[in-house]
Amino acid sequence: MVAAPRSIAAWNGQSARASRRLPMALAAISFTLLTSGVARAQFYIGPSYLQVPGLDGGAKDKAHKNWLRAESRYWTKRPGLPEIRGIHSLKNDLLFTGPAAPAKGPDVLALAVDKASPGLKALMERCRRAERIPEVRFAESSELARHPQEHGPRPADVPEYYEYELTGVRLACPVVPAAPEQAFELHFEDIRWLNTRPQSEPLAITAAPAPLPPLTKSGRTKVFAISWFAAAADAKPDQCARMNSKPSQADYFTLMPADKAAALRRELEGKGG
Repeated sequence: MVAAPRSIAAWNGQSARASRRLPMALAAISFTLLTSGVARAQFYIGPSYLQVPGLDGGAKDKAHKNWLRAESRYWTKRPGLPEIRGIHSLKNDLLFTGPAAPAKGPDVLALAVDKASPGLKALMERCRRAERIPEVRFAESSELARHPQEHGPRPADVPEYYEYELTGVRLACPVVPAAPEQAFELHFEDIRWLNTRPQSEPLAITAAPAPLPPLTKSGRTKVFAISWFAAAADAKPDQCARMNSKPSQADYFTLMPADKAAALRRELEGKGG
């Protein structure tokens, strides 16, 4: 199997919230983003919201009414690999990792927007005009932004959505007709964190004990000692008629520009790809 770019392969292989839509929608810009700088895992899949002055994005979320909804995002020019916890040391799941957004600009935010989005046409028009947007706001879920191996409640002082103000924004919008979503690069001059601050280490959290009924005083009982547990997701037979299949080499290259695909194939030939 061909090795995917670090940012895409890491998410596909290591996140419980993985989706095949992200590499498809952002394939056209993955090479331009992989240029410099190393950071923590800075990509997630799920709703985030962009507010652009004068643009009705049509979002239905009550807290972000008429903002433009995005389906996935990358922060920074070179998204880093997520840490795989529990390999070399004991793993503590009761943590809450903070925002992965850059502390200052200039930098890049990459978004994938559903092509059925009501606000897509207007944003594409602004992108094609290459106009500089003085200021936009971006909101991302703190739950979706945390490390995928973490469990436990969101701390009371952590907002449901992290919000940022991006200034001096210029858009890039590579078009891939077969992709289900439209990718955007937001190249911003600076960033202001509105309701949180950079966090050097994950927050330690606590979970309340499960409310168990009193033990009966009569009848037979069984006692189980649990030495290990992990998150799992099960489905009824009628909920998942067909399991996800692993993308093929053809799937990986299908939305990549032909010249870049050929160059990458040559590069990987001598590496077992």
